[in-house]
Amino acid sequence: MKKLNSKEIAVAIKNKMTIAQFAEKQGLAPLEVQAWMRKEYSERTFKKKMRQFQANEKVVVKTKSEEIVVGQLEEEVVPAKTRREDLMEKDQALGAEIDLLQQEHKSLFQKRNSYRNEARGISAQVDQLIEKVNSLTKSVMEIEKSMNETGEEMNRISERISEKETEREAVRQELEKLQNIGLFVYSNGIIGLSDENNAVTLDDAGQEDEQFSLWKSLKKEYPGLTLGQIEGLARLKCIVKNAAGMDFEILFEEPLVEQAWQSILTASNQ
Repeated sequence: MKKLNSKEIAVAIKNKMTIAQFAEKQGLAPLEVQAWMRKEYSERTFKKKMRQFQANEKVVVKTKSEEIVVGQLEEEVVPAKTRREDLMEKDQALGAEIDLLQQEHKSLFQKRNSYRNEARGISAQVDQLIEKVNSLTKSVMEIEKSMNETGEEMNRISERISEKETEREAVRQELEKLQNIGLFVYSNGIIGLSDENNAVTLDDAGQEDEQFSLWKSLKKEYPGLTLGQIEGLARLKCIVKNAAGMDFEILFEEPLVEQAWQSILTASNQ
């Protein structure tokens, strides 16, 4: 089909040409021109152009007795087409329209195949993603199971740690009772720990009663003892008595006080 353009159509309409005249000038059938217009224009524009061509189709020449239909440009009677010519024009126009539609169909077919291939590619990717998600989900479930099992094992170990700490504390308390504690008795009777870092508590409960008892017994035997020294000896006796299970290493600054202490121990063992 000869290539047409919109400008030629507009000029033909402006020059009052009929669609048949325009088609003949282009070497085409009128239906071929219509097929081209239908493809190139919107439905609204196509109908408008056709109405303009149809307005150019006939002019009425009024006479006294009749109206003669003539072409406006040449002002002569247009001979009627034969049935065969009309059918041939329609056949050509339909053939041209079919060619255009087949080309459009081929283009759409290729486009659909492109969409199909693209959809298949995306579908394959989706399948891969689903497989990966399933694999990752399984991994997460296995990790959570291991995590829960590990948490249970941690709880069991925490219980064992608590038990061992309790047991250790009991051992330490027993060790404190059994440890050898160094005491230093000063000449004025004051008693202190040889190791200042030792946190042991000295229990001297009952000191006052012991102090009165020792005052009566030691003052006669050791008249040189001062009141402070006797108070210190009474306190020392209570400390040793109340610290069951503990061993003491006692140093004396004053020999007389040490002698008095030995007498106290001898009397206690009798």
